Amino acid sequence: KAAIDGYRTWKAAVAYDEAEEAEDAEAAALERTASRTRRAWLVRGANVHGVNVLPLWFAEGFCSITTTLPNLARGTSKLEIAKHVREDFPDLHIVTQGLYVGVYNRFVNEMSIGDLVVTVDGSKVYVGAISGDPEYREVESTDRRRPVNWANAANPFTRSQLSSDAADGLRGQLTVESPEGGPTRVE
Repeated sequence: KAAIDGYRTWKAAVAYDEAEEAEDAEAAALERTASRTRRAWLVRGANVHGVNVLPLWFAEGFCSITTTLPNLARGTSKLEIAKHVREDFPDLHIVTQGLYVGVYNRFVNEMSIGDLVVTVDGSKVYVGAISGDPEYREVESTDRRRPVNWANAANPFTRSQLSSDAADGLRGQLTVESPEGGPTRVE
């Protein structure tokens, strides 16, 4: 009887320690997420194959890139993405293939929930926050999507309201600035 009581006491203590460890791990994960630097991504949508898809983005709450690649899951390696790009675009120059790999990888793997998204339409500047993981829809010009909570879709900033550094970051066709430093490219 004493052995059984001792075992039960020990088992209860181990179960308590495991639950406490799980809570500690969850708290640490939340702390890492909260302390992660929020990045900003410039994603172009005002001219996708001659169509301005921004009104659709704002109405349905997303941003997107267009791709003919299959629905590759988040976490797909760059090597695997490159394989699909080579298969789908064998006639493209290797540098252009590399740009496609980078665009797809950043959109699917590097962009994170809570990161900022900026897009422009002429002098208008729109800002939102990514609110979900990548999604795939079979919709022409907007097939690879990220849910976005657009903050100023009805009342955009103008480029002239931005600091000169911020306005300069919006000039390049493919430039995406991240707070950690150098430019990243997203179509």
